[in-house]
Amino acid sequence: GVSENFKVIENYFPIVEKYNIIKPYILYIGSAGANKNLQRLLIAFSHIYKKLDHNLVMVGDVKWRYQPIIDWVKKNEMEHRVIFPGFILDEDLPAIYTGADIFVCPSLYEGFGFTVLEAMACGTPVITSNVSSLPEVADDSALYCDPYDVNNISQTLIRVAQDIDLRGQLIK
Repeated sequence: GVSENFKVIENYFPIVEKYNIIKPYILYIGSAGANKNLQRLLIAFSHIYKKLDHNLVMVGDVKWRYQPIIDWVKKNEMEHRVIFPGFILDEDLPAIYTGADIFVCPSLYEGFGFTVLEAMACGTPVITSNVSSLPEVADDSALYCDPYDVNNISQTLIRVAQDIDLRGQLIK
């Protein structure tokens, strides 16, 4: 389903460092369209970030619908924990996925969900929505959240971040 370029990258750190991404991190990759549900993801992260060491890395072209998201992060004084590396070169994406502790896709609607498969191919545990095409794409290889429930998103993030055995099962 995805390019053979998406695989575990053993020496991912130089690429992660190139984009000023600080580990450990939870990763989102995509646009900031309304269907991506980023406002709820940010609210969920704001509820838990003090309980975790993780940063939230939001990869996407910051010129395309990201300004309200960036403004919200500034308004809520979370710039030190939410990282916007902007556009990432295709050849660097596998290393960015590999370096993440969790990939999250909280979408309200996806036509398919390639980023979910890309993350899995790179050995990254996936949290995704229990709606649209995403359960069909991820099947039993992801942990699901209710994208309309901020508390459920928060609790799912905490669960995967803190449970090493669960992360291992999701990777497998």
